[in-house]
Amino acid sequence: MFSKNNKKMIAERSAERTLKYGLVKLKVGLASVLLATGLTFAGGQAASADTVTTNTEAQTTEVAPGQNDATTEATETTNKADAATQTENQGLTKETATESLKDDKATQDKAQGEVTEATKNVEDATTVRNDAKDVEASAQKDLDASLQAKKDIPAATDKVKEDSAALDNARDDVDKAQDNTEVAREAENTAVANENAAQEKVDAQQKTVDDLKPAADQATAAQNTAKAADDIVSDQAAIQKDTEDEANLQQVVKEAQTTVNNLVETARQAAETETQAVDAMKNQLRLQTKTKLL
Repeated sequence: MFSKNNKKMIAERSAERTLKYGLVKLKVGLASVLLATGLTFAGGQAASADTVTTNTEAQTTEVAPGQNDATTEATETTNKADAATQTENQGLTKETATESLKDDKATQDKAQGEVTEATKNVEDATTVRNDAKDVEASAQKDLDASLQAKKDIPAATDKVKEDSAALDNARDDVDKAQDNTEVAREAENTAVANENAAQEKVDAQQKTVDDLKPAADQATAAQNTAKAADDIVSDQAAIQKDTEDEANLQQVVKEAQTTVNNLVETARQAAETETQAVDAMKNQLRLQTKTKLL
């Protein structure tokens, strides 16, 4: 089945019609030329036959010797009449031959024109057939390209599927990256919150240290006072060295010094313990902060 829009089929049918029409016209033209030529030759032969017959008849009217005078006179009269008739027939034959030649010339010209036209039609038909061949070649080329394109459709479809799969994978990667970004952002926010909490703890501990500083200062002052008292006791011991109550005084001074030393030592140990606790807490907070940041 062919479509109405099939240019190849239309061109081939048009070329076949044109070629058939040209061949028919060529045959008709050649037949006309042959017919005209045959009529021309037939007319010339008829004219020649009339002339020859007249001459023969004129020649056969010669009188044999030994006839009488009447026959001679009749023969002469007949010969004169035949001569006049022959002259008239020759004139008619020339005119007929001239007209026949003119008609033959016109017929030949017409036939030549028909032959030329038929030849042109054949050339046109050949051109149309060549054009039809070109159209056929172009159509075949388009058909081959279409078939090749149809063959390439599965590969193109597979390529599209691969590209679609790659696009889906890329989208999944983007989604995962976004999820990872959100997780990292949440982790960063958590780390910042932990750092802020640790800083708050450090600040609280620093406040505690600041609050304990007066006590430490008091302990230091007490230690200094104890030292001064110790110096005083030493001086008093030296003054009262020679007195009778030296031993008792020394005992009292020693007891007082022991008490003061115990108080100073207790205050110092408390201050050191508090300082160590604060330092340990600071180090622990710094370590936790670094670990979370890493």
